[in-house]
Amino acid sequence: MLGHILSPYNISKYEWRILACLHENDLLTVSDLAFMAQIDKTRTSRHVESLAQQDLIIRMQDKIDRRCAKVRLTTQGDCIYNAVNPLVTQLKNKLFNGISAEDYRIFLNVLKQAKNNFTELSAGKCAEGKSAAENK
Repeated sequence: MLGHILSPYNISKYEWRILACLHENDLLTVSDLAFMAQIDKTRTSRHVESLAQQDLIIRMQDKIDRRCAKVRLTTQGDCIYNAVNPLVTQLKNKLFNGISAEDYRIFLNVLKQAKNNFTELSAGKCAEGKSAAENK
């Protein structure tokens, strides 16, 4: 469904998340962008390169630390975001039709906790057979 919305704009779901994060936050490093978009850094770097080649984002050297590059949306990238966002919002509304705001909030909190548990398990912080909450 999302791919169908994005394909006329020649962007992937990962690139859409990057554009959305940059729309909300003017200048971000690739590391910050990866964290915010919840995409691994290697994949984020690849998609940043693709978006830069399409002139949807631009890389800028940090004035203080020249080793650090930051990215931002171009005018064209902002136009793509503004064209796609209503379509993605419409899809989201259809997907969550009939679900109350409270249930939606609970759903997001459950997903966030599951992600945190997965991250802890992946890092080996949880003892086998115990939940993340029991380890705190």
